[in-house]
Amino acid sequence: MEPTMSALIPRAGHTTREEDLTMDAGQKLKRARERLDLRFRDVVEASQKIAEIHKSSEYLIALSQLSAIENQGLVPNVYRIYSLCVIYRLDILEVLEWYQVPIASLPADAARITHEQTHIIGFRSTEALAKFWSSDIHSDSRGASFGC
Repeated sequence: MEPTMSALIPRAGHTTREEDLTMDAGQKLKRARERLDLRFRDVVEASQKIAEIHKSSEYLIALSQLSAIENQGLVPNVYRIYSLCVIYRLDILEVLEWYQVPIASLPADAARITHEQTHIIGFRSTEALAKFWSSDIHSDSRGASFGC
């Protein structure tokens, strides 16, 4: 039986699976900050330095934003993720995975999207790419196939 629309809308005090996952990511970031014994103010000041280096306020993390990222599941923009990774010395690809961005699927997903013109592939070598190219024959949506 299909769930009703009311079953899909979270009730007060309840979270959706996606919210739980971003809360988990926020908690991981919080643990990284705490391991380094950094206060909120330290993170804010470090993000100001990064914003100055890159001449963009996009890298700034306000105190209220950091609190919301850690405790309320706020998903930071890519610039703030960069800042947090710099400050906490985290691998940005791993942090993106915490936010359910399937980095390992990037080459395979790109291979599933066809374009009228061919183009250069600019991905780093990854296990997903190796797995994709290890199969014998690939075809696009028009039925054209090519061997590897």
